[in-house]
Amino acid sequence: MVLNDCFWGKATAFRIELSEMEISSVKRIVVFTTAMLWLGACNKSTNQLPYDHCEQLEAGVVSNNENLVRKTVNEFIAQLGSIKYTEQNIIALVAAIESNCTTEASLDCFDCIKTFPSATEINLKTSAGVIKKVDLSYDNSNNIVFRAMHE
Repeated sequence: MVLNDCFWGKATAFRIELSEMEISSVKRIVVFTTAMLWLGACNKSTNQLPYDHCEQLEAGVVSNNENLVRKTVNEFIAQLGSIKYTEQNIIALVAAIESNCTTEASLDCFDCIKTFPSATEINLKTSAGVIKKVDLSYDNSNNIVFRAMHE
């Protein structure tokens, strides 16, 4: 019985304190807390890769190591919301590289290389000024695939 009385006494006291607060203060606290939770969730996005992916990309471009660039670009592709070969997803890939790395990335043209299958070209420029082009295309499932790296 004593525990119950104690519990209800605290609940009543808490209710009295809350009722004395201004409603606008409560709203500010709720908005602030919601914003912090939302921002915290954004930081946990799976679209962010560890910095070593950027170092690998930069090193691969500088050393002309196509396999390293292929591996790293494929890791960026895997982090996209969709890996389908669309202009929107290629733009998202370029934006992911740009926003995470010191290597500059730009879309040269989407689906403009008229081969079979057709291909897209993106430009990569390292902080050392080395520039390479990466050809991206699609597989039988219409997923983005790395085809080649060249001057």
